[in-house]
Amino acid sequence: MYGPGDYVPLIVFTYWSFRIMMTIGFIMMGLSFLFLLATRGKYENAKWMKWVPWVIALPYLANSSGWILTEMGRQPWIVQGLLKVEDAVSPNLTVVDLWISLIGYVVVYGVLAIAMVYLMKKYIVAGPDAAMHESVDVAPTLVGSQD
Repeated sequence: MYGPGDYVPLIVFTYWSFRIMMTIGFIMMGLSFLFLLATRGKYENAKWMKWVPWVIALPYLANSSGWILTEMGRQPWIVQGLLKVEDAVSPNLTVVDLWISLIGYVVVYGVLAIAMVYLMKKYIVAGPDAAMHESVDVAPTLVGSQD
């Protein structure tokens, strides 16, 4: 199937990742329009607001599907018709270097994800009033000025 000279990507991945990405995109546009119509001055007491957090993951899923579409659709090429992936791999990269890099990225993004979840939970539990009173309104002063 993928012998010498057969440079056709796996169509099943590109087919479904495109459809997933587009479906999620249209769902988000439709929900945005429905939310816009539903709010019309009744934003605070809207019953549908409890469903909004379930929509938070949709852009991430659409983005991941688009990334899969791009990466699987270009295989086996880095540059179409000029440079294949197997020829673009660095000969100096060791397995240890690869693992150190991968673990570093996972740790950094893991810490950022934990911080995001912590802060979201903190502000959700505190409610909107606590977030409004947290900022301090200070007038800027000139350096060296005496008040």
